[in-house]
Amino acid sequence: MKTGIVSIIEKVLSELSKKVRSLKKSGRIVEDALSEEDLLTQIGSTLKSLLELDADSKKQKNEDVKKMIAYFNQLTQDIEERRSRLIESSWQTLTILVAASGILIAIKPPTNIRIPVLVVFSIQIFFSILKLIEYQWQSAYRYPFLSINEYGNKWKWFYYGNPFITNIDTNPFRKSVKKEKSIYPYLQGLGYFLENYKAETPDSELVNNIVQLYLLQVHNYYKNRFYLRLNNYELIANRWSFRFIAAYLGLILGIWLYNLISF
Repeated sequence: MKTGIVSIIEKVLSELSKKVRSLKKSGRIVEDALSEEDLLTQIGSTLKSLLELDADSKKQKNEDVKKMIAYFNQLTQDIEERRSRLIESSWQTLTILVAASGILIAIKPPTNIRIPVLVVFSIQIFFSILKLIEYQWQSAYRYPFLSINEYGNKWKWFYYGNPFITNIDTNPFRKSVKKEKSIYPYLQGLGYFLENYKAETPDSELVNNIVQLYLLQVHNYYKNRFYLRLNNYELIANRWSFRFIAAYLGLILGIWLYNLISF
């Protein structure tokens, strides 16, 4: 299955890859050599060349692409669940440590215990807050492929591929009474959806599915990076906490040895 997908991607980007390799050898910058218009033209031309394959090959590749689309959808969902678990743990950690800090300050244990514990708590609280802030920014991130209509989300795979759906008013705090904010864009989107189904051919389906597959692959890349960034906050917090604990214990041990030697 993956071999078929790899061959498709290689065909789609063959011309572009040749130029990239030649530019790397000459030390030139790719962005300076190829404009966005040039890239779109080359990609469109390569996609059209796929339609020259025989019917059986196109059918097999289309089935492979659909399976890979389902695979990446599931993969992204799994990553989202891991991101959600990280955030849930951050909220729990933040709540517990803030409450524990308040209790620690209230009961006033010995200073040599209270201060280091509060420092460790502060490190964990600080990075938990940073993680929560970044998660909000990640959730509001606008992916670059959303602005590329021709090679962005395709009409049958995601609502961004339908220009009318995004005009529907989704504000939950007000009831949309204006037809141009609810009924009209819904019906226009349905018309657009039906027209695309009516006009779809095996060739156009293959091209659209390949483009959507690549988009999902890039989207999965973003989600993986987002997850790793969130997870990194926890690793850094634990690393600094352990360093502080080690340094503090080393200081206590050094003071104890110094007093022992002095006597």
